[in-house]
Amino acid sequence: MDNNLECDHFVREKRIPVVKRQEKNLALWKELTQRRFLLQSDATTPNEEKRRLLVEIVDLSRRARDGGVPRDDWENHELNWTAYCAGARRRVMRSLAQALIDCEVHYEPAGLNHEMRKILYWWQCEGGREELLGELPIEERHALEAAARRN
Repeated sequence: MDNNLECDHFVREKRIPVVKRQEKNLALWKELTQRRFLLQSDATTPNEEKRRLLVEIVDLSRRARDGGVPRDDWENHELNWTAYCAGARRRVMRSLAQALIDCEVHYEPAGLNHEMRKILYWWQCEGGREELLGELPIEERHALEAAARRN
């Protein structure tokens, strides 16, 4: 039996969905729309970086809606989006670590609510400090630790 016929038979029998170009473009457009909303609600990213990524997202969204995004352009955007997500995560981890350091320095555990005491216990006794600070670049970690020692 011819390999092409076997393959056609397999596709018909298993009903493997074939993604049409229009469906793919719609999926890309929906993903880019979600990313645009996430980026617009992000208060931690510098405006210049947000603006650059938003322009890229709007351009790719328009192209996806109008006919398609070349693979190279999509892969380039994926790299930029991954870098953005990593930066946003780093900023969130730094803010959370700073808040917990401030909590340690300025508040007595008895004055905190139950949930905050559990988080502070995790931070101080269960490796939370190392977990959060370990995600930061070494310079930022040293700066936070030095500031904590000064207080």
